[in-house]
Amino acid sequence: MADIVLFGATGYTGRLTAAELARRGSSFAVAGRSRARLEALAAEVGDPPVVVARVGETDAFAAGLQGARVLISCVGPFVELGDTAVQAALQARVHYVDSTGEGPFIDRLQGTAADAARAAGIVLAPAMGFDEVPADLAATLAACELDDPEVVLTYAMPGGASAGTIRSALGILAAPGPWLEDGAVRWIGAGAD
Repeated sequence: MADIVLFGATGYTGRLTAAELARRGSSFAVAGRSRARLEALAAEVGDPPVVVARVGETDAFAAGLQGARVLISCVGPFVELGDTAVQAALQARVHYVDSTGEGPFIDRLQGTAADAARAAGIVLAPAMGFDEVPADLAATLAACELDDPEVVLTYAMPGGASAGTIRSALGILAAPGPWLEDGAVRWIGAGAD
C-alpha cells in the first residue's frame, strides 16, 4: 500500500491535492466511490493505486487503508460525509488530515474522536486546507509577541466555488458556530453578531 491515501480524490480539492502529491513524488493512492473516475485521475497523475471507498462503509474503507501511514480526506461537505474517513483512520490506526473549513465538523471531531485518536496513537489534523490556514498562521505570528492582542480576521468569498464548497458553505451558514469573546466561547447563529 502507498504511504498516503487521498479520499475524495476526484473532487475539486482532491484533484489539486493528487496533482501536488504526484509533483512531489509522494507514495500515494487515490480513493473514492467511482472506480472509473479514480482510474481516469490516476492516469493523469502517474498511476497511483486506486482504492474504492464509499461514505458509510467504514469497515471496508479501513481495510483499504492497511499499510498506509496517512489518510488525507477531501470529501465534503464534511458535516455530511466526513465521519467515515475519521472512523476508518481510527480503525486502521493511520494519521488523518483533512481540508475542511467547516467549524461544526471540527468541533464534532474534537468532541467525539480526540480521545480515540490518542488511544490509537494517531494524529487527527482537520482544517489543513486551502481556506483559513494561511490567514490564521499569519495572524498568530503577527500577534504572538504582543501583550494583549486583539485580532479580527475577515474572509472574502471568491467569485466562484466548486459544488462541494457551496454545499459546505450553506451548511456552515445554517449551523450555530463558536464565537470567542474575552477568552470564553459562546455559540451563536449566523448574523447574530
